[in-house]
Amino acid sequence: MQRQPRGATVRVLLLLVALSTLGASPRGLVHFPRRYLDLQITGTGAPVLDSAGALRPLVLDSIARYDVVIADAGPLRERWDIAAALRKRNPNLVLLGYLAGQVWNNPHPGLGDSTTYLYAKRWALIREYGALLYDTTGKPWGSDGNYDNVDRANHRAMLALAELDATCLVPGVSGLFLDVFTPTILWQQYAGHAIDYRRAGYETIGDWDRAYREGHRIYAERLRKLVGEALLVGNGGPSGERDVLNGWMREGFCYQNGGTWDTNMLDFNGDPGYLRDGGLYRAPSLMFLSSWAPSNPKQARKEFLFGLASASLGDGCYQQFAAGPRTTGFPWPPEYSMDLGAPLTPAFRTGTWKWRREFTRGYVEVDSYNYTGKVVQRSAMGLVCTRCDGSRVACESITRPTAILRSGNARWVTRSNGISAGCVWRLPFT
Repeated sequence: MQRQPRGATVRVLLLLVALSTLGASPRGLVHFPRRYLDLQITGTGAPVLDSAGALRPLVLDSIARYDVVIADAGPLRERWDIAAALRKRNPNLVLLGYLAGQVWNNPHPGLGDSTTYLYAKRWALIREYGALLYDTTGKPWGSDGNYDNVDRANHRAMLALAELDATCLVPGVSGLFLDVFTPTILWQQYAGHAIDYRRAGYETIGDWDRAYREGHRIYAERLRKLVGEALLVGNGGPSGERDVLNGWMREGFCYQNGGTWDTNMLDFNGDPGYLRDGGLYRAPSLMFLSSWAPSNPKQARKEFLFGLASASLGDGCYQQFAAGPRTTGFPWPPEYSMDLGAPLTPAFRTGTWKWRREFTRGYVEVDSYNYTGKVVQRSAMGLVCTRCDGSRVACESITRPTAILRSGNARWVTRSNGISAGCVWRLPFT
């Protein structure tokens, strides 16, 4: 999810689907579908600050409508009143400070000065420790693109960088989003663009890569120790670091790593996929899917529904990014005004290519073959479910199920912790 624009199918026909998609979500994050905003705050504080540096109430009102917001960590760290104002408007807001994997020189920041502003301090720290990575032409790594130019093979620098980045946890900020945060960057090399591992002090690229992976882990563990139970979410290639991080973003959905919906959502080649990842990351988990909007509005709408429905099969968030800076025009599609209620089921198959998840006030459906999605809200009055003994109860009272059993057109929810062991509930699915 960089700040500047940057098929094999698993076919399994199951009678019993027991996908453990449901990790504990951050406290207060209860709305479905999740309403997520990626907010770019400029170096002068726009759009949340005016030209005089004062907070802009109407803009803050718009931002606080969302459930999850990722915003640049530098301005949040410099101006604590931004997070405080958002939290006052929405006490349940999950606000993550955005930190890029790369560093850059910012000698004249619009907020603060070069001795205090986060991005200037990160650049100075990496230079001080000699941890700026170079290519074999003598240029800083990534000078021709948005790549991680920090040499994580320098372990002392990683400890110091974690100490600095932890200071972004100002009051009101829920955690950090670590972009371009991959345990190896060998994949960023191409013809004429190679890492100068000798300048970094290593005899072989393999030796450097091993040290880089170790430094990546050192940074992550140190940052976790410093921020305690705050949220840490990563992005950049396949998911990982599940014992340290709370979640991961799969961007370019659903084609990340040259894949398909199935390879990103389901178990594939050792990657658990989005539907299982929510239960594998450190609790509380928070997962993300994102994609870039195509220029055709009709196609953009189709892809948005596909992404939002896919994310809602689990407990994560989805956003479709438009081209250009994300400082204005906060999107609010019709589905963000819906309230599907609490989840009744995990994701389950309704056909070879089709998936569904039931909520107390609606459902989501995904057709992974035709790349379509539905988000449907029923009556806000709620639904009535039939218990295994024939009695009826409000569906809202059913805790999260452990499995789905399909029998013809009927679908049943099995609870291992029900009123009686093995109790089966019938849901009034449409």
